[in-house]
Amino acid sequence: MFFENIYNMRVSLFVQNNQKNHMLNAYVVADILRKNNIKINKCFVSDEVEMPKIFEERIGCEVIKIKTPLLYKRLNYKNFFKCFFINLLKSKKIFKSVYKINQLTKDDDYILNFYEPINFYYQISKFKNKTKVISISSDYWYLHEKSVTPKMNYFNKFLYYLVNRWTSFRSYKRGALSFIRGKDTEDILVLPPLIDRNFLKLLPESNDYFCVLLNDKEMIDYFLDIIEENEDEKFYLFTSLNINHELPNLEIIDLDYDLFLKYLTYSKGYISTTNFYLISLAYWMGKPTFVVPDKSDYSELCNFITYINNEIAIGNKKEIFFDLFKRYYEFFGTEETNKDFKLWVLQTEKKILKLLT
Repeated sequence: MFFENIYNMRVSLFVQNNQKNHMLNAYVVADILRKNNIKINKCFVSDEVEMPKIFEERIGCEVIKIKTPLLYKRLNYKNFFKCFFINLLKSKKIFKSVYKINQLTKDDDYILNFYEPINFYYQISKFKNKTKVISISSDYWYLHEKSVTPKMNYFNKFLYYLVNRWTSFRSYKRGALSFIRGKDTEDILVLPPLIDRNFLKLLPESNDYFCVLLNDKEMIDYFLDIIEENEDEKFYLFTSLNINHELPNLEIIDLDYDLFLKYLTYSKGYISTTNFYLISLAYWMGKPTFVVPDKSDYSELCNFITYINNEIAIGNKKEIFFDLFKRYYEFFGTEETNKDFKLWVLQTEKKILKLLT
């Protein structure tokens, strides 16, 4: 549609499936590829994570489970060395997986990598395989010169930089998902947030409840105190944890992302950690959003600063949270900011296809 030379291309996917964010991004890109007659050959995921039944249907190709390197979401000193030694012990199995990938992708034009660290092992052992890798993630925005990161915890900052380089090692291009536009560099193409086309067409409504998604016990305890003090407000908390409470204004629902997205669409506000995909979706739908970063996760602190600086969401202090109830009907970004964001998101297809040229 946009570039004639992308027709009849064949691509495969590396998808890190222990974080929902990357799977949701892969769904959106897969839709764009199919729409433009680009064949998706194979999708490679970790065999250590149980996949949602809907994944293979949504991704539109054969899903192959392989042995992949371990990568903890929370980057810190202990997890770094734990990952290093675990990956060292299972390196033989990882390289067997890489051999399989080489055999199955040797005729592909590209591999699109959604933050899967198997890419590093693939790159150092692909030999005659000429297939280029394009890596896509919101995390790569923090390799861009325009990004802002927390000025603290320099070791964790270094680890985050290292992991971003590791997962995108020798990539032909990096697609950096970002709320804000940025100048493309030699190896980084700035992309809009990837939002499912089904949600782009929705006309969201606002009902009398807040939608909450949390999977951290400490954060849930923090919110239970606040919810108890705001008995006139109704909350639906989605979590995979077993939580006991006796609050009449709170209903806890087992985490099901499809059901969660329906509740989010008709909520009057969204409360969660800094999940890039879901914050993007809430912002697109005009939902006032309150975020609390996991302070042990440097990537969440980076996202948090981006949201606050660009009026995507509001902060993490209790007094600010209380003010949310008074201002839920307001939009935290300016009208101009919101309009620019929507125009930016509507360029997604064109920008994704530009990655392939």
